[in-house]
Amino acid sequence: MYIVLYMFIPNIKLLYDQGQETDKDFNQWKLNNNLTIYQPFCLHFHKKNKIFNYIGARHTINKKSATYKLIRKIIKKYKPELIVIEGIPNKLGLNPNIDDWHWVGESQYAIDMGKKYGCNYVGIEPDEEFIYKKLIKKGIKVDDIYGYIFLRWHTYSYSTLHVTKQKFINEWEKIRTYHLDREFKKHKWDYQKWYLSRFHEKFKYGSNINYADPYGQSKIITQNVSYEFGKIRNIFDIKKLYKYLNKYNNVLYIMGMNHPFADKDVLIDTFGNYNLLQ
Repeated sequence: MYIVLYMFIPNIKLLYDQGQETDKDFNQWKLNNNLTIYQPFCLHFHKKNKIFNYIGARHTINKKSATYKLIRKIIKKYKPELIVIEGIPNKLGLNPNIDDWHWVGESQYAIDMGKKYGCNYVGIEPDEEFIYKKLIKKGIKVDDIYGYIFLRWHTYSYSTLHVTKQKFINEWEKIRTYHLDREFKKHKWDYQKWYLSRFHEKFKYGSNINYADPYGQSKIITQNVSYEFGKIRNIFDIKKLYKYLNKYNNVLYIMGMNHPFADKDVLIDTFGNYNLLQ
């Protein structure tokens, strides 16, 4: 008598290419599912003894938001064995201590909420150094990697954290000094000079916040960097996710709302169709 063990294996070819018509296609999908533009949602999959919930979150620090409400609802109802979190390096392992990170937003909230129900948690992210090396192999300049990280932090600071320009710049200098400069052995990178050289205008806080969006073949260099960065990250993330889907029977995954849309065809191929929870 043989016991047949099955493992879920992701079909990477089914990942949605976010560098094409992401916004158009994603907005149409939301419209077809009666979701408003900024409404968070959850894709609920259930196959045999496996339960998988995938929340598409709107990044926020507002505990009264629809995103926090949905996270509470899913954790209370399903009590996942494992919560997989955006923004935390996977190398830190299970239940890492991130108290010193001064973490904010829905990721930290999900961790705190999950602890009340005995949920484990783990980060999904690759080391960014791993991604940087791949970007450089693709011919992307180090200055433009700096620029992409700068503009990505700009978008998050302005749109999610709602902090002042000075606080944004102060935090950016910490990121540059303690992270990027150490990685690239650089000690002089001026965001104002770089921005002017790339976009022929002075940097203005709160303007052009889409310059870190992932669009392939864009005339905006940082959108191209974001696109390549995202492709590397997405493949890493989905492979790590499947590791946990094979190990645990009840998993909650929380990412920015475009990620479930990009990943859904891979997951449908594995689980069958989903129920949309709000």
